[in-house]
Amino acid sequence: MLQRLAALGTTGVKNNTAQAALEAILNLQPLEWFIKGRAAKCALRLRESILWKSTKKGHSRILAVIGKMRGRVNIRIPSKEDWTNNGVIEEGETSVYTDASITLAGAGAGIYSEALDIRKAYKLTEGCSALQAEICAIREAARLIGEIDSPPGDVIIYSDSQAAIKSIASKMTRSKVALSCREALSWIRGCRVELRWVPGHRNVKGNVEADRLAKQAAESNGAVVIDSPLPPINVLKEAIEEVVQRKQEEIWQNRDDCAIARKLWPSIDENRTKQLLKYKKNPVRIAVGVITGNCAVGVNLKKWRITADDFCRECDEEEETIEHLLCQCPLLESRRLEMLGQCFLDGLDEAAEMDIGKIASFARSWKCFKAEL
Repeated sequence: MLQRLAALGTTGVKNNTAQAALEAILNLQPLEWFIKGRAAKCALRLRESILWKSTKKGHSRILAVIGKMRGRVNIRIPSKEDWTNNGVIEEGETSVYTDASITLAGAGAGIYSEALDIRKAYKLTEGCSALQAEICAIREAARLIGEIDSPPGDVIIYSDSQAAIKSIASKMTRSKVALSCREALSWIRGCRVELRWVPGHRNVKGNVEADRLAKQAAESNGAVVIDSPLPPINVLKEAIEEVVQRKQEEIWQNRDDCAIARKLWPSIDENRTKQLLKYKKNPVRIAVGVITGNCAVGVNLKKWRITADDFCRECDEEEETIEHLLCQCPLLESRRLEMLGQCFLDGLDEAAEMDIGKIASFARSWKCFKAEL
């Protein structure tokens, strides 16, 4: 209720305007998801302190929920037939290769990517099994990808261990190493990640280099790999905000109402919201009235039983709708050309690309808005 009152007060539109449309236009997160985002950020602070207690409910659960929503990792295990002539690897793809090695001297993990200029070798803790080492290598690759300032878009992590990939993919796994790897993959920001199997000892360059780095680490006295692959807390907070914003966009895109608003405001756009709110109250009221379609146009006046017909008061020829006035009314042709640069528009989709201030200035002369004053 408070969010609705704030939205109505900010825009000055009619009280029966759809709340979903107002939230999209003003870039207000649905209250449920705003609260979930705050709870997740609070959970992060608790996890960094001695107050954290891992459970299956409360703050522990909200982090798991957000993490699952954030996860954009595809798991793919190609068949042997897929690997005929190395057909699975596409030229120019952003690939990261991981491998592990267990020797008498110890265990090591190697990560190699020519595209991302990554060549890392990690010494693993003593007693690490071959499967755990392979999973650790994937986990460290995820951490390195997550630290990149400008993510490349789509990244494919290759491992020659089907067991490691299946363990990470399994919903039944209880392995702490696999769970930490899955968490690290889910928190990668700004790109989609696909985890694929690559057959070992097939002279695949990336796999050969990762194997060499892993053996180098296993036989060295280098530093032990870090236990937690998660990025700093401020990065995780940004990631939580990204999840909530993505959910906000998803809710708006999947609505089956607010037809006019979804055409004139097709996506959540922070810059467009700022552009709208820099105007004074009356232009904002007119602009939001046009975008939502909830103003005194003929079709609404007839629906509200204020008038007996819905003919356009400008041309008196067609039904008076937002689309007719904004795009097609012949009596508004010269005004449309002056304000919007075109005599006629193809539809509301074309109008959605225009400056919101120009739309408000054009609509100010409509009789439906003059009647409201």
